[in-house]
Amino acid sequence: MPRAFLIEEGLDWDTIAASFWAWLDEAARTLDGQPPHDRVSEMIAAQRPRLEAFLAERGGGEQERFVLRTAIALLGASYAGTEKLVAALKERGALERPPKPAFDTLG
Repeated sequence: MPRAFLIEEGLDWDTIAASFWAWLDEAARTLDGQPPHDRVSEMIAAQRPRLEAFLAERGGGEQERFVLRTAIALLGASYAGTEKLVAALKERGALERPPKPAFDTLG
Protein backbone atom coordinates (compact mmCIF):
# COMPACT_ATOMS: atom_id res chain seq x y z
CA MET A 1 0.00 0.00 0.00
CA PRO A 2 1.58 3.30 -1.01
CA ARG A 3 2.47 5.51 1.92
CA ALA A 4 0.89 8.57 0.27
CA PHE A 5 -2.47 6.76 0.24
CA LEU A 6 -2.19 5.92 3.93
CA ILE A 7 -1.27 9.48 4.87
CA GLU A 8 -4.02 10.91 2.69
CA GLU A 9 -6.55 8.71 4.47
CA GLY A 10 -5.40 9.70 7.95
CA LEU A 11 -3.39 6.59 8.69
CA ASP A 12 -0.19 8.43 9.52
CA TRP A 13 1.77 7.94 12.73
CA ASP A 14 0.26 10.94 14.52
CA THR A 15 -3.31 9.85 13.82
CA ILE A 16 -2.67 6.26 14.84
CA ALA A 17 -0.94 7.41 18.03
CA ALA A 18 -3.83 9.78 18.82
CA SER A 19 -6.25 6.91 18.28
CA PHE A 20 -4.29 4.71 20.69
CA TRP A 21 -4.31 7.38 23.42
CA ALA A 22 -8.02 8.05 22.93
CA TRP A 23 -8.78 4.35 23.25
CA LEU A 24 -6.54 4.07 26.32
CA ASP A 25 -8.34 6.98 27.97
CA GLU A 26 -11.76 5.51 27.17
CA ALA A 27 -10.70 2.06 28.37
CA ALA A 28 -9.60 3.57 31.69
CA ARG A 29 -12.85 5.55 32.01
CA THR A 30 -15.03 2.57 31.19
CA LEU A 31 -13.14 0.09 33.37
CA ASP A 32 -13.32 2.59 36.23
CA GLY A 33 -17.10 2.34 35.99
CA GLN A 34 -17.90 5.62 34.27
CA PRO A 35 -20.84 5.48 31.84
CA PRO A 36 -20.07 5.31 28.14
CA HIS A 37 -20.34 8.60 26.30
CA ASP A 38 -19.19 7.82 22.77
CA ARG A 39 -18.80 4.92 20.34
CA VAL A 40 -15.43 3.88 21.74
CA SER A 41 -16.61 3.58 25.31
CA GLU A 42 -19.89 1.98 24.18
CA MET A 43 -17.89 -0.73 22.39
CA ILE A 44 -15.78 -1.27 25.50
CA ALA A 45 -18.85 -1.30 27.75
CA ALA A 46 -20.43 -3.97 25.54
CA GLN A 47 -17.45 -6.20 26.35
CA ARG A 48 -17.68 -5.51 30.07
CA PRO A 49 -18.72 -9.09 31.05
CA ARG A 50 -15.67 -10.51 29.24
CA LEU A 51 -13.42 -7.85 30.73
CA GLU A 52 -14.69 -8.54 34.25
CA ALA A 53 -14.22 -12.29 33.71
CA PHE A 54 -10.65 -11.68 32.55
CA LEU A 55 -9.91 -9.64 35.66
CA ALA A 56 -11.61 -12.14 37.98
CA GLU A 57 -9.58 -15.04 36.57
CA ARG A 58 -6.33 -13.16 37.12
CA GLY A 59 -6.91 -11.55 40.49
CA GLY A 60 -8.08 -8.17 39.19
CA GLY A 61 -5.18 -6.18 40.62
CA GLU A 62 -3.79 -2.93 39.27
CA GLN A 63 -1.27 -4.71 37.04
CA GLU A 64 -4.02 -6.78 35.41
CA ARG A 65 -6.15 -3.66 34.90
CA PHE A 66 -3.17 -1.88 33.30
CA VAL A 67 -2.59 -4.79 30.93
CA LEU A 68 -6.27 -4.92 30.04
CA ARG A 69 -6.47 -1.15 29.38
CA THR A 70 -3.39 -1.32 27.16
CA ALA A 71 -4.71 -4.35 25.28
CA ILE A 72 -8.02 -2.60 24.65
CA ALA A 73 -6.21 0.49 23.38
CA LEU A 74 -4.07 -1.57 20.99
CA LEU A 75 -7.06 -3.51 19.73
CA GLY A 76 -9.14 -0.35 19.37
CA ALA A 77 -6.48 1.62 17.50
CA SER A 78 -6.00 -1.32 15.16
CA TYR A 79 -9.75 -1.56 14.60
CA ALA A 80 -10.04 2.17 13.91
CA GLY A 81 -7.17 2.06 11.41
CA THR A 82 -8.69 -0.92 9.63
CA GLU A 83 -12.07 0.81 9.45
CA LYS A 84 -10.46 3.92 7.92
CA LEU A 85 -8.60 1.81 5.38
CA VAL A 86 -11.70 -0.17 4.38
CA ALA A 87 -13.78 3.01 4.04
CA ALA A 88 -11.15 4.60 1.80
CA LEU A 89 -10.84 1.51 -0.37
CA LYS A 90 -14.63 1.23 -0.69
CA GLU A 91 -14.85 4.90 -1.64
CA ARG A 92 -12.38 4.26 -4.45
CA GLY A 93 -14.28 1.16 -5.59
CA ALA A 94 -11.39 -1.15 -4.76
CA LEU A 95 -13.54 -3.52 -2.70
CA GLU A 96 -16.39 -3.97 -5.13
CA ARG A 97 -17.12 -7.50 -6.26
CA PRO A 98 -17.02 -8.13 -9.96
CA PRO A 99 -20.52 -8.16 -11.46
CA LYS A 100 -22.11 -11.54 -11.96
CA PRO A 101 -23.04 -12.37 -15.53
CA ALA A 102 -26.70 -11.85 -16.37
CA PHE A 103 -26.89 -15.37 -17.78
CA ASP A 104 -24.76 -18.44 -17.80
CA THR A 105 -23.90 -20.33 -20.94
CA LEU A 106 -23.02 -23.95 -21.20
CA GLY A 107 -20.03 -24.62 -23.41
